[in-house]
This record gives sequence, structure tokens and C-alpha cells, in this order.
Amino acid sequence: MPNYIVITKTLYCLFLLLPSTSLRGAESGDALPKVDDIVAQIIENQEREAEREFEKLKQLHSTEDPIWFEEPSEMTSEQVEADQPKAKERMKDYLKWEKRIRARPINIPACRWAGDLHYGMSPTEMKNAIILKFRSLYKSGFLITEPFKEKPEFYFQKSFKQTDLTRVWGSVYLNSVLPKGAKAADHYVILPDETKEIEIEVHYDYNTFEPILRTIRNGYILAKEITGDDAIKCCWTRGTFHAHGYVDFAGKNIIRDENGICVAVDTEYKSFQTERKYRSLNKYLRSRFTLLHGNQLSQTYKISLSEIQESL
Repeated sequence: MPNYIVITKTLYCLFLLLPSTSLRGAESGDALPKVDDIVAQIIENQEREAEREFEKLKQLHSTEDPIWFEEPSEMTSEQVEADQPKAKERMKDYLKWEKRIRARPINIPACRWAGDLHYGMSPTEMKNAIILKFRSLYKSGFLITEPFKEKPEFYFQKSFKQTDLTRVWGSVYLNSVLPKGAKAADHYVILPDETKEIEIEVHYDYNTFEPILRTIRNGYILAKEITGDDAIKCCWTRGTFHAHGYVDFAGKNIIRDENGICVAVDTEYKSFQTERKYRSLNKYLRSRFTLLHGNQLSQTYKISLSEIQESL
């Protein structure tokens, strides 16, 4: 058996010594499962994933190249004993990381062009944060329903309807930090007439290991149309936008409008330089997110329009 599988088995056996408690779902109020419970379940899931990956490799190479693949021999008792300190150290790290995640306040700085979701949020906390984000859009006039009463001059893409919400978050972020003479094109979330409920998809990003408020499934995005000259080559423009994380200097992504203002028209997630945070936590955070979201790397939230419009 490969060493990594033995280590995860050893980790799980160590957790069997902890008091027996059931893993409570994150749906029951705002409370997360207990620290020991969630770490134990993550280790068990990682063990199963490692075994599945090993079986895939075994089937692939035993068929295509049987000489290359050799069934590993069972580890001796001495080898297992030597791996136990590694297993204990990983368990210790996992417990430490989980406690640190929970110690951070929910409103800590997050990636603003990804939707301000915190990697340590429970599904309930995440849904509440999404409601607040859309309340802010509604209050600011960036969440509107068809037909438009006061229709801005929109830029329409002929081939498809844009559903990437990060274009909205990127625009809102830039307009909150850019100095005079620079801005981003306003982006609007458009809902079909008589919409009662909004369906929002949150994705877990493999590069930065953070949740992204990514897709609206029953609406679309329109941006205010900006006309003018290409301003990408201007040193002031590039320096000003780059200072706030914007790096998408291709094509005519920044236009100087009729008033001489440099306007970013492409503000999606990949237009920004996102820092790779928490490198040592990556594997744990991925496992944690999938566990709390039904063992998948995306989650759909359904939010009634009345929840967004209330208290405004």
C-alpha cells in the first residue's frame, strides 16, 4: 500500500480515539461542526480520495504498461511505526488550522473582485453574505428587472448573455479605489420580469483557494457602453490601474472616453492579479470547502428577491 494511504489511515485511526460525536451539518443554524468532527471527516474523505486515485493509476498502467506498474508491497510494522509521527503532525496541523480559521472574524478582508466571500464561512454564513451583496447592488441601482424603466446605454454581446458576476464585483471594487480620472464601466445584474428567486453559483478557485461569487443562473450581466480611444499604452493609466491589482492590459480593455476619463471595460476575475494565499493550507481548505458543500467544488444558492429588497 502506498505511503500516503497508510498515513491517512493512521490519521483516521488516531481520530477514532477522540470522543465519538456525529458530524452536524452546517445547515443547522450558523454553527459549524465541532473542530474535532470536521477534521476527522476531512481526513476520512482524503483517505478515500487517495485510494480512488491509486486505483485509477493501477487500472491505467496495468493495462497500458504492465511492466511500469508494480503492485507495492505491504509496509512492514517498522515502516508503519515510522510514519505515525508524520500522521500525528498532520493531525496537529489540521486542528491548528481549523481553530485559526474559526478565530478570524467573518468580515475580514477578502478578495473584493471575487465577491468578498471568506474562505472560512459556513454555507449559512455564505448565503447571508450573498444576500448583503445583492442588497447593496439593489440599493445602488445595479440590480434591475426587465423591462428597464430608465434604460442606460448598454453594451450588448451578440453571441451570448454574460452571466459572470465577477465583472460586477470587479467594477464595483475599482470604482471604490481608483483616483479621479480613472474608473470602471458600470455593470448591471439584469433579472427577467416577474423573477421571484435568484439562483447564484459559488465556485472554489483552484489557484487562490477561495470561494468566488461567480455565476447568476437565471439572469445576466450588462455593462454601460463606453466609446473612445484606446488608453492602454498610457503610462499613467497602466500604473494607476495596476496599483489596485488590475493587470488586463490587452486589446481595448481601457478606453479614454469623451470626458478624458480612462475607463476599464473588462473587469472580470481574471483581469486582476490575485495573490495565492495560504499556500500551506491549500489541500486542507479544498477538503474543508467540499465537505461543507456536499462534497463538491461549487454550490448553488437560491435567494428570494424579497430577502434582497427587505429593509431598504
